[in-house]
Amino acid sequence: MGEDLLTIGRILKPHGVRGDVRVLPLTDWPERFLELERVFVGSHEANEQYAVRGVSLHGKVVLLGLTGIDSRDRAEDLRGHSVMIPESERVELPPDHYYIYELIGVDCYTTDGTLVGKVTDVLSTGANDVYVVEGPSGVHYVPAVKAVVREIDLEANRMVVEWLDGM
Repeated sequence: MGEDLLTIGRILKPHGVRGDVRVLPLTDWPERFLELERVFVGSHEANEQYAVRGVSLHGKVVLLGLTGIDSRDRAEDLRGHSVMIPESERVELPPDHYYIYELIGVDCYTTDGTLVGKVTDVLSTGANDVYVVEGPSGVHYVPAVKAVVREIDLEANRMVVEWLDGM
């Protein structure tokens, strides 16, 4: 078993007749595609490694050329597949910023030590992210702002929040 992979895009459809594909970036840094030398295409369970032969940013999509994918038919076979990179090649985030996959499953506690539940999703609202926390008392929406989220300790799998009425 190899290194863990992170999904950075999803192949939408072929582009042109030489095997290029249109990729929807699933990253805040689509320009990262310009630096890639290899990617894994498929799913986390079954994928194939490809050398990158060409990349260009085209509006909100990335045009990606992969070595060995040299026709529209071969590119069509990749429709809907994930584009992944090894976790070791991820972009390093500034302090107090986290990847969504790192937060999923983290236990959420109030400042008085009450377990609220586990983070099951992160919603991007534009203004700030919102953590979806599911537990015995239902589903709660926790704004990802410093005034509410007091601590995140990934090693301890723990988030501490200042509980506000209405959450």
